[in-house]
Amino acid sequence: MENQIKPYYYDSFHGDESIVFLHGLGASSLSWEYQVDHFKQNYRVIVPDIRGHGKSALSKESFSFEGCADDIYALLQRLDIKKFHLCGFSFGGMVAFEFAVKYPNMLLSFCAVNVLARFDPNSPGITLLYHLRRILARVLPLKWLACLMAVTLFPNKKDAHLRRKMLQQSACVNRPGYICAIDAMQGWSVEKELDKIKVPALLIGSEFDYALFKEKEELSKMMPNASYHEIRGAHHFVIWECADEFNRVYKSFLESL
Repeated sequence: MENQIKPYYYDSFHGDESIVFLHGLGASSLSWEYQVDHFKQNYRVIVPDIRGHGKSALSKESFSFEGCADDIYALLQRLDIKKFHLCGFSFGGMVAFEFAVKYPNMLLSFCAVNVLARFDPNSPGITLLYHLRRILARVLPLKWLACLMAVTLFPNKKDAHLRRKMLQQSACVNRPGYICAIDAMQGWSVEKELDKIKVPALLIGSEFDYALFKEKEELSKMMPNASYHEIRGAHHFVIWECADEFNRVYKSFLESL
């Protein structure tokens, strides 16, 4: 395994089945608070900080999605968890895809939220946004970058409290980890390995996400046992913006297994 680190993680400890939630770029385990509160009633909920994020160290050598997946694998081995439900959001969804194709026999189910199984932006707007974030992450104070992202992710007036929450949580952003992660995204893909994910899978997309919902719907057709659900009116950070609906959709999926 590649240059492992021992990630910080939250563990609710109780539940016959476990769910592992993986957070987005520049975020941490704190970003799943609405899901932890909801699902810990019936499941053991484990939420790690991916390497270079939150309270988890950054690898001294290379940063890769495979290395992030190996960190999660080693953590679950230490916790003696043999099978579990995996759910990843955005950047965490990329780590989840990497884990799923490398360790498919550990999964009870798979869920990916607002993410594709590759990162090769095929529209000028998305490409521009990606390279802009790469540049701004290197030159702007992180609080300024967080302000910009908060307005982009939560444009509606009713979500002012979510913008404030994002700014509060930006205090724990690790700049080197953020930069390494965003650099590692370019050219990443596991699209040719999706046939390895044979467990029931759910892809969740937002109506106003960066990538077109049609791409995510097509992705679900490339997996043996996957379905797609779109949350209308939502932007990228759907796990906060539409937390109740997201929880309902994901809970319904888990209860159908």
